[in-house]
Amino acid sequence: MDQSKILRATEDAVLFEKLAASNLFAREDDPIYGSFGRRYFVHTVDAPVFDTSFCIVENDQPISLVECNVLQKTLGFFGMPIRLRMAENIDIQRQDWVRSIYSEFDRICGLMDVERIRVMGEQPLNRVTPVENTALARGGEISVSIHAVVSLVESEDELRRRLRKSYKSLINWGRRELRLEYVNADNPDRNLFNIYRNFHQRIAGRVTRKIGSWDVQYETIVAGQGELTLGYLDDSLLSGLLVIDGRTNSVYSSAVNDREAFDKPLGHWPLFNAFLRSKARGKLQFDIGEVPFQAESLDKVISIGKFKKGFTNHLEYRSIWDIPSGKIGN
Repeated sequence: MDQSKILRATEDAVLFEKLAASNLFAREDDPIYGSFGRRYFVHTVDAPVFDTSFCIVENDQPISLVECNVLQKTLGFFGMPIRLRMAENIDIQRQDWVRSIYSEFDRICGLMDVERIRVMGEQPLNRVTPVENTALARGGEISVSIHAVVSLVESEDELRRRLRKSYKSLINWGRRELRLEYVNADNPDRNLFNIYRNFHQRIAGRVTRKIGSWDVQYETIVAGQGELTLGYLDDSLLSGLLVIDGRTNSVYSSAVNDREAFDKPLGHWPLFNAFLRSKARGKLQFDIGEVPFQAESLDKVISIGKFKKGFTNHLEYRSIWDIPSGKIGN
């Protein structure tokens, strides 16, 4: 790599944030690893988080952005795997930029108490890139996460054909019986958003997250990057669904249904309706979220996964590498 250098967020936070928020890099389409994730997850952890993000610059052009931090002896992204973001025109098969990234990982591990590095493999899984080769050479262990994903390129009729057969009548019930209200850029109603937050707390039986995380969600959707849907039966709030948008896709961020009304299909129509509304906002894909491995999950988690899979037959497999720090590969 000719005339390359490392720009660290701790050295020039303003410039790094400007680069991170720009459209120079791929993967800003995923809000979890975009501007939303940078602001949201810091409010969801209790342990100290040390920002170690950096950007690789070649011939004065940024070519790779690596948003990462150290949390509880893990170099990752708030405990999740680091997702390497590259400039749109960069070939992921290039060895040199991967060497530069891992060299910076080594520097970070040498300065801080890090036991493992968590890295997301490149997609799709049917090819091996230098990211995976280096992780393997360093003694990394691989695991897989599975996400249920809906293509919003398809028409409403095509989306309905993808549904589990039993879901069609449940969606029709919700369309007929539920009254939906929204919080978004067109209706930035903070009181309505707070009703959802209080509803979430009541159903959970406790305060699950810091107020800062809710503030970030609200600020994001009223800025036009998603929306909150509230479902009422008569005058009773029974369901809520919060969706966050990236550049090209939407993500199922959180949802809650009244447990005392579980005899009614509360979640089916709001979620299918969210597909249609994301499609209308120009999004191409809707990530319903991770589908757990049945043998490794609690009954509640399995039930949620089964619910998600009823909306699509398309599953994405994502590799996660856990690499011991200090093991240098060949």
